[in-house]
Amino acid sequence: MLTYLDHPNGWWRDNAQKQIIILDDKSVVPALKAMASGKNGTSALGRLHALWTLEGLNAIDKPTIYAALKDTDPQIRKAAIWISEIFLKQNDQTLIATIGKMANDENYDIKTQILLSLGTNKSALAKQIVQDILTQNAHNQMIMSVKKSIDKNEDAKIYGIKLAGFSPPERKLILAGGEIYKSLCSACHGADGKGLPTNAAPALRGAKHINADKDIAIRILMNGLKGPIEGKTYPSVMLAMNDNSDEWVASVVSYIRYEFVGTSMRVGKGRQSAVVQASDVKKIREQHAGKTEPWTIEELEQLSAVINQ
Repeated sequence: MLTYLDHPNGWWRDNAQKQIIILDDKSVVPALKAMASGKNGTSALGRLHALWTLEGLNAIDKPTIYAALKDTDPQIRKAAIWISEIFLKQNDQTLIATIGKMANDENYDIKTQILLSLGTNKSALAKQIVQDILTQNAHNQMIMSVKKSIDKNEDAKIYGIKLAGFSPPERKLILAGGEIYKSLCSACHGADGKGLPTNAAPALRGAKHINADKDIAIRILMNGLKGPIEGKTYPSVMLAMNDNSDEWVASVVSYIRYEFVGTSMRVGKGRQSAVVQASDVKKIREQHAGKTEPWTIEELEQLSAVINQ
């Protein structure tokens, strides 16, 4: 069956590799290592399948990897870097250094695989190798896209997929707003934004004036809100928060929109990010510098209609 790993037809190669791994027959390991090293005139495709078959049998070793890293075929070298991750994760400094010397390989598949295999490694050497590749290839779109993808995946592990979609400054705003909301706003609107059984204040989750243009939410938080809201009346008035800084207001509005609506919302013919910037708040503050009374929903809707004409 081993000879089929070097068959000119891909179907035979793939199924031979699959069958050998399923049978888990370790007796073929020496022959596979010989094939991976190119002995007996094994083709590049045969060597590649031999390497991945060894990996599938959990029989890959460092001598085989080191030999494959020197292979004349770039796809073999790429596969060797990929397969070596089992040792890279153990912070094998010698192996990391060896792979680091390949960073100047003329083949960009090699550079890309080095980024993918070392991109999240915590060792100082691995970080330096990655940084060198990025510095030397700062204008290469593929290399920079790989780095962006790695960073996004790492952010998803830390923050979750939803929050990872925002830039670090945007995440900082949302997280800061969450702290403020939980310590101040949740007492009336509920920790989950669904309001309280006492109906002290309206629910924010699914609220029409939150799932709308950001300026509406900013105006409400800046100057407060009174009167019926979507046909319901409440015992208290939403207090003005305009004594706080622009960034404070931006963070709270950003968190409310992010947490209770989504990462973005449809406004007009396009979509608007949940995040509000301090500059957005500054603009609204200047527009209504003389306002001393809370808004009503009717006033806000009329104002929006005029602005959007």
